[in-house]
Amino acid sequence: MNRSLTSLTLSLTVFSFISAGAAAAQAWKPYAFQGSEHFKYAISSTAEGKESSGFFTLDITKEGEDKFKVAFSSKIGENESSSSTTATADELAGKLMMAMIMSGSEAGAIVGATLLAPALPMMFMGMADLEVGSGWSRTEEGKKVSFKVEAKETVAGHEGYRCVFREDDKVKFLQVIAPDIPLPLRTEMADEGEDRFLASLIEFNR
Repeated sequence: MNRSLTSLTLSLTVFSFISAGAAAAQAWKPYAFQGSEHFKYAISSTAEGKESSGFFTLDITKEGEDKFKVAFSSKIGENESSSSTTATADELAGKLMMAMIMSGSEAGAIVGATLLAPALPMMFMGMADLEVGSGWSRTEEGKKVSFKVEAKETVAGHEGYRCVFREDDKVKFLQVIAPDIPLPLRTEMADEGEDRFLASLIEFNR
């Protein structure tokens, strides 16, 4: 796992935990799993001049009044991994994030930096509901930063809202989110070194 991706993942872990609690009053509720979800994503990265691609699957199954089984698998190039764990509803997001980080794999780092930081756009906005056209911009120390819900977008047959954070008009974070799906439909992220990490939904059912 490269150093910039590790740093990015750890930073977003903090954002995720801060934002997950605040998201309760929002139209979109990340990690609000019902216990019957199946996700499959195409994932890829361009880091330190190297391109990698593969997939990630996640299955959430309810196993009791407040217990969930979480099973996931990934493949990047020739490298494959799979794991499963159990968690309560309150533990689920944290356990999944830590499992991704502790895996030490490139796939785990990409997933941690993209799919498991879903509340980040809403924290930037501080708004209660998704609305196309809403957003903000400002200049800080000569650098222009902005955030906007730009449009609706359909990914794998599901309609969501495309939320974009820019620095000096360059896209640093793009996420398509659907209010009724607890993980992003699509995420694109660029770190300070312009390495890029992507995850795009290709299957979802519950």
